[in-house]
Amino acid sequence: MLKKILVALALVTVSSFAAWDMFPVLEQGKGEAKLGLTYNFHDDWDDLNLTSGVRYTVVPNLEIALLNLDWRFYGEWADEGSSQDGLANPVISVRYWLPNNIGIFTDFELPVGDDSYTYTGFSLRGGVQFSTKLVDALSLGSEAGLAFYTEDDNDYTRGITTNISGELDYAIPSIPLTPFVGMEMLLRLMDSEWENNDLDDGGDAGLAITLGARYDFNPMISADLSLKIHTGDYYEDDYGDDFNTVAANAYFHF
Repeated sequence: MLKKILVALALVTVSSFAAWDMFPVLEQGKGEAKLGLTYNFHDDWDDLNLTSGVRYTVVPNLEIALLNLDWRFYGEWADEGSSQDGLANPVISVRYWLPNNIGIFTDFELPVGDDSYTYTGFSLRGGVQFSTKLVDALSLGSEAGLAFYTEDDNDYTRGITTNISGELDYAIPSIPLTPFVGMEMLLRLMDSEWENNDLDDGGDAGLAITLGARYDFNPMISADLSLKIHTGDYYEDDYGDDFNTVAANAYFHF
């Protein structure tokens, strides 16, 4: 049972382990809302989630966002049937962008989601981001972060985790299409604990590769489609298999 709980928590972490993106914030007074579907799957497990979020730049260079407003329709083990549904933990995110292409951010996860699959402790994540245009059509976004967790209702505490992430976007000049490729490396710096016992997962690492594309229909609406492939002990270990995520999102700019 513990193994299956940890698999579910790992899958939830995937959706909540990020600020809105790794590129500069919008102009003052500009905002964006997101609505989409995310499907996670491997041989023994699959789940389907409605995803949403909103961000707004309240003063120059300062963005406030409410992320991970997600609803899980189902989470299903092949040998047991559906066992999960309900609200995920929302995340309050603040980003401030400096003039030298560097941003700082803080994400605060609220443990108010459905306890059949969400982490029921608080988490705080912070870090720095860097973004630049390599050439006119090619942009780089990157991030280094550190996440801390409190003990949850099941006497489980995740180990402190760090991430290094990056994304390359290529805006095709002739059409409003932007293919992108992303990479995220995760490393658990300390053992997680369950009922005051170390789970010996400190040092577990994970790698996720994302391939996708965004299409801008007009200045108000855009959409993207992506495939994310996860591998490594951080996701796998003794608790499950490598897994994949397919995501489709619509964005509404205001």
